[in-house]
Amino acid sequence: MHAVRLVVEGRFGEMVCYQPPTFTSVPIIDAVNHLSQVEADGAAVQSDRALGISFGDRAADESPFSSSESPAETPLAEAPSTEALDAALAATDEVLAT
Repeated sequence: MHAVRLVVEGRFGEMVCYQPPTFTSVPIIDAVNHLSQVEADGAAVQSDRALGISFGDRAADESPFSSSESPAETPLAEAPSTEALDAALAATDEVLAT
């Protein structure tokens, strides 16, 4: 939603960022010039893997929650349904209309 708002407002060259407790935007150049690190098996990486994000360090059929020593038992999450995507698009349209 926030990324779409940036496009509508013509704010190209910026990216959405989360600065608790709010979402805001920063120039992309500032974001890429700042190195942020997270623990390899920390909560942030595990939640990203659960969403299907790959870091290139695990087999495609390996569970996003398994340690590097244990094989996968749980399949990756399925893609969102068409109904869920339609609902998200409708919510985005509603926000942009305000």
